[in-house]
Amino acid sequence: MRQGTGCVDPKTDYEDYLARVPTTVFDAGASDANTPAVACSTILAGNGSGTFYGACLTSASAGDPSAAIYAVLHETVTANPGGTTGQMMISQAYLQEHPTNVSQTVNAFVDYPALPISSDCTYVFVAGDVTIPGAANSDMVDLVLTGTTYLSKLLSDNTACAAFSATLTAPISLDLTMGGSYCAFQRAPADGTITPFTLADFTCPGAPPAPTSP
Repeated sequence: MRQGTGCVDPKTDYEDYLARVPTTVFDAGASDANTPAVACSTILAGNGSGTFYGACLTSASAGDPSAAIYAVLHETVTANPGGTTGQMMISQAYLQEHPTNVSQTVNAFVDYPALPISSDCTYVFVAGDVTIPGAANSDMVDLVLTGTTYLSKLLSDNTACAAFSATLTAPISLDLTMGGSYCAFQRAPADGTITPFTLADFTCPGAPPAPTSP
């Protein structure tokens, strides 16, 4: 976070930020550390509902986990008849920069329609047009995204991951649809304490492919 006495230019500040961070791109299949050890039917039969925190690290700031943007999610997971597929309901809000607790929200919760969970425990969460509040990122600039999509996979009752895709339209234009952007999700403990994710957490082997346009 920078401080100064001059006028703030969000576009210039964000361009400066992008110039500072590494541009390494990670392969979603480069690590199997998050590969689920149990069948999806077992995950769906467990306690998949609850409060989770997540963080996304985009290709614009790859290599710097401190630049990840955090959110809190209230999730309700239900198994369909037969127990091999299911549905998920998500309500999400963003958290302040470098949060320590899931209570540190910076915007209202947004409720999304039910998402189908496939038999391999993957699901596609299309958030669409999203504004990430400036309080959630280091440059204090609202980030406006279109086509925001999380290609997600449940790894256990307590963890999930996603390949992230979107187009940043403000304060600058930036294509985040070419890969290298990942999210990690972890069930929050009862007291809401957040344990920051490490760089190794930002991968998602087994993430589903992007949906095709009709």
